[in-house]
Amino acid sequence: MARRISRTLACSLLLVAMTWIAAGPASAAPTTPIFECAFRKPGTAAYITVWGYQNTNKTSETYAIGARNRFTPQPYNRGQPVTFAAGRHDNVLTIDWDGRTRLQWRLGSATMRATTAQVCPTNPVPLAGSVLLTAVVMVLGALGGAALGSHLRRQRAVSSSVALHAGHNARRRA
Repeated sequence: MARRISRTLACSLLLVAMTWIAAGPASAAPTTPIFECAFRKPGTAAYITVWGYQNTNKTSETYAIGARNRFTPQPYNRGQPVTFAAGRHDNVLTIDWDGRTRLQWRLGSATMRATTAQVCPTNPVPLAGSVLLTAVVMVLGALGGAALGSHLRRQRAVSSSVALHAGHNARRRA
């Protein structure tokens, strides 16, 4: 009987060990917020904070705005994503901050706090970056459209001139 209990206990321990090895070490928080840095908002004493996240899973995770995806103090929704792709993602969002209140992002079971001790050496997210790119693309598109329109007008003028000339020559022969 004692031998049977020993075998059962040994098998149970072996099964538990194999399960633990197969699962790997547990991760406390697979998706965590990253406070990258803060930089002075031009012309004020306030800051702009730069945030990202790390998802150690191999697939995306979704956290709706609420208890597991929120900023404090309110408003909880400050434009943060609700779907988090696998890997590290920097410069995901920027948030205005006075530098005095306790600004935190809770994501899953992890919370990250903004601090003025982590100041960006330069502005990592140019405020005009995407706007400037959009403006450049629009100007280039307008210039291209104008050039194409001018070219087509010249082509029509040449075609009309050739047709007119051909009609004039046909009348002369008649």
